[in-house]
Amino acid sequence: MPFNLLLLPLIGGFILLSHWNLTLYFAKRLDKERLLLYSSLVGAILLGLSFGFSILIVSHPTWFGFRGVLAFREWWAYNTPPFRYSGIATLSLVLGAASPWFLNRFWPFCLLWTKEERGEKATQRYGSTLEQLLLKALKEEKYVMITLSSGKVYIGRVVTSLAPEDNRSFELLPFKSGYREAGNLRLEITTHYDEAYQKIFENEGDPFETVADFGVVIPVKEIVSATLFSGDIYQKYFPHPTRLITL
Repeated sequence: MPFNLLLLPLIGGFILLSHWNLTLYFAKRLDKERLLLYSSLVGAILLGLSFGFSILIVSHPTWFGFRGVLAFREWWAYNTPPFRYSGIATLSLVLGAASPWFLNRFWPFCLLWTKEERGEKATQRYGSTLEQLLLKALKEEKYVMITLSSGKVYIGRVVTSLAPEDNRSFELLPFKSGYREAGNLRLEITTHYDEAYQKIFENEGDPFETVADFGVVIPVKEIVSATLFSGDIYQKYFPHPTRLITL
C-alpha cells in the first residue's frame, strides 16, 4: 500500500474521534499534536478492521452475500487506476465516517453514550473550576453570583452552562443585578428583575418567552469571580440595610 494512502485511515480516525458521542468532547479539548496522534491510533484500528474484513471476504466469499462484495473489490482494484491498491484504506475511511452515525443513533450504543451525559462527564473530568461550578448550579437549580471586570454584578440562574466544546460564554437569567463599590467592593443591588418577572407573569399572554428575553450572555474573559448564592444565607450572615436580597 503506498504510504500516501495512509491519509485515508487518518482522516477516518479523526472523523470517528471528533463525532462519536463517547469521544467528541475529549477530542475537542486536545491540542493539534495530540489530536493527530489519537486520530492516527484510531485510524490504525480502522485499517486493521478493514484488512481483517478483506481477508474474511476472500476466505469466505459465500458468507452473507460476500461474493458481491468480492466482485466489487476486484472491480475497484482493476478499473480505477488512480486509486489502485486503495481499497483497504478507502474502507477504513468509510468505516470512520459511518461509525459515529451508527453508534450515536442505534441501540444499545445510543443509550450507553449520550451527548448530554458525555458532555457532563467531560466537564467534570476536564473542565475548569468555573465550568464545574456552573454545571453544579444548572443541575441543582441554584443561584450564582457573577462579578465582572467592570464591577457589574449579576445574580441569577444558569440557563446554558459552558459547553464542553466552547467555553467562551454562557447564558444567565438575572434575578438581581448591581455593582461593587469602588472603594470597599461592597455589593449594591440596583435592579430587581425578579419583581419584573412577577409582573410579567401577571400581565403578559406569553410570560415564559418574555422572561427568556432577559437572558444575559456572560463572556468568560470578563468574569472576576463566581460563586453559588443564597439570598437567605447572605442576608443572615452579611446583613446590610441597603443590600436586602431575597430570592
